[in-house]
Amino acid sequence: GNDPFWIPNFPKDAKVIEDLAKQHGCGAILIDSLSGGHALDENGSEMRKVLQSYLGIVSRLKCVMILVHHINKKREFDSVKLTLDRVRGSSTITQFCRSVTALYRMDEDIKSPTRVEVIKTNFGKAPEPFGFTIDDEGLLDFAKAPEAPRAETAVDRAVEFLRAALRPGPMVWS
Repeated sequence: GNDPFWIPNFPKDAKVIEDLAKQHGCGAILIDSLSGGHALDENGSEMRKVLQSYLGIVSRLKCVMILVHHINKKREFDSVKLTLDRVRGSSTITQFCRSVTALYRMDEDIKSPTRVEVIKTNFGKAPEPFGFTIDDEGLLDFAKAPEAPRAETAVDRAVEFLRAALRPGPMVWS
């Protein structure tokens, strides 16, 4: 319990986590990060043991559990918009989650707004995404969700040409 470098061994140590949460009257348990919170292979079916243990804990204690997990690096043909396919490790990880909320940037710039979006929910319709930045004083500034830049198409260029050609005033053709 007091060793900051303790890594649970599942399913045996699930009882230790549950007892600590019960002893402190926790209404929520935060595991940051999922891959650092166990000694099993996150790419294998062993993740089922971890997640089933966590589900048992939250159902018995009637509390919430938040698992922080990371995504795979973006590959050349991946969409900027995040999907469950980019969650690192076994698909079992998202299978057991009731809701998956993604926090990510549309580009690599650290000053760019972060998009917050529910990419899986078992509770009904997902809420609208939103964005935020963190200012120099560490304060959050909430804003509209950033959108991925849209690639210009031939139709976009044609519309732009026609709008320019149909503007009021004299037309000059060269």
